[in-house]
Amino acid sequence: DDARYRISQSVAICEYLCDTAPRDSPTLLPTHPKWRARVRMIVEIVNSGIQPHQNMSNLARVQEWSGRGPDCRKEWAGRYIA
Repeated sequence: DDARYRISQSVAICEYLCDTAPRDSPTLLPTHPKWRARVRMIVEIVNSGIQPHQNMSNLARVQEWSGRGPDCRKEWAGRYIA
């Protein structure tokens, strides 16, 4: 039953919406395979390259380990995420 089906991750949600949307509705992903691959590449950069670093528990751990105040979170994130 689709009404009770739950998906918890953003990439999976987008893929599900693309796969189940009516053919005449706007799509979240480009139709051309090269552009679809490019979008997926960018999503993975955010998903595994940036998002884990900006996780609040990770930033709290950086602050804890550094022994400094909350400003060190922004400094660390700016250095390693940007």
